[in-house]
Amino acid sequence: QLKSSCDVFVESWAEGVRKPDVRIFDIAFKRLRGFDESLMPNQVVFLDDIGVNCKAAQSVGWNAIRVEFGKEALALK
Repeated sequence: QLKSSCDVFVESWAEGVRKPDVRIFDIAFKRLRGFDESLMPNQVVFLDDIGVNCKAAQSVGWNAIRVEFGKEALALK
């Protein structure tokens, strides 16, 4: 359900780079820019259930929302 609500869904385990390593955010941002080359980091919203991962996303200029497990739909609103 969550994947269908996102422009890009990057799973760190599949990329071989684990959060909070900022390289995972670079991978995701490059994919997002494929949709819109004018996209800026502050226009990106990152959802995660772990605070340190949210802080890493914020360190690259993204907006971050900490989501409690099972409450993804609420966070999307």
